[in-house]
Amino acid sequence: MKTLAFLFTFCLLSLGAHAQDALYAIGKASDSSTASTPPSMEEIAAIIRQRHGNVVAVQLAGYSSPESIKLIAEFMYNLFEALVAQGFTEEQALEIVTSIGLPFR
Repeated sequence: MKTLAFLFTFCLLSLGAHAQDALYAIGKASDSSTASTPPSMEEIAAIIRQRHGNVVAVQLAGYSSPESIKLIAEFMYNLFEALVAQGFTEEQALEIVTSIGLPFR
């Protein structure tokens, strides 16, 4: 049981605002409910998935604008150049840049 509680807490902390939204929504649902049972893990997971999906959709919409694409390309290029200037080989710098993916995700 301690392991489950630890994993649940770790997930909530790692999701940050998504977890806070989920806990708020769960609290509101339990306030209006006549049942005294706490929400199940499946209910909590569903709320977090929904909130996370909404955030991802907004981020992707923002990333798809021409201005954002240009900024991301400049960021990635500048990162690559900075890594090479710091002594990484071009292959190492490329591996680092491609492993990062989109910034601010």
